[in-house]
Amino acid sequence: MIYEKIDFEKSINKGKVIFKEHIFYKVFDFFITLFFIAIVVFSSIMNIIKNGYSIFSISLFILSIILFFLTLYSLLNNSKLKAFNGIYENNRKLVFDIFSDGEWTVIKNNSKYVILSKGYNWYSWDFGKQITIFFLDDKILINCTSFGRGNTKSPFHWFANRRIENKLITKLEFKLNK
Repeated sequence: MIYEKIDFEKSINKGKVIFKEHIFYKVFDFFITLFFIAIVVFSSIMNIIKNGYSIFSISLFILSIILFFLTLYSLLNNSKLKAFNGIYENNRKLVFDIFSDGEWTVIKNNSKYVILSKGYNWYSWDFGKQITIFFLDDKILINCTSFGRGNTKSPFHWFANRRIENKLITKLEFKLNK
């Protein structure tokens, strides 16, 4: 996983986590995923050409188009930061109280942000998750990213990542209102 390669200033300005990595890897991650989804769309088109306009062929084509656009949406929005209004003095303490159960490991902890990681286990479909939490004056910015093989960001866990972010925000709100 990409632990310490985050550009804090660019991330805050753009509203999404910006990793410090070579442009080749960014382009490769984006296009390799779209390439495999495009193969599914192409094979469904070939199925229509080969078998005609059957209900199965058309439904497979429609499903592959939906899968293509959902994957594209996930790729474009995978690194967005979700904001939470906290209290300046207690933001870091609130976050560490929530993650004190030991399920997540603190990878990087500095004055600007914290990176927590949860590695691969037998029950997950991804190869690890990473939560990046930025601390601003009165805000907490949160992003959860899943990884596939070879540190590629996985677009197929977008809903699970958003659910983790929403759970964290709910826990922060509960702790803040105590």
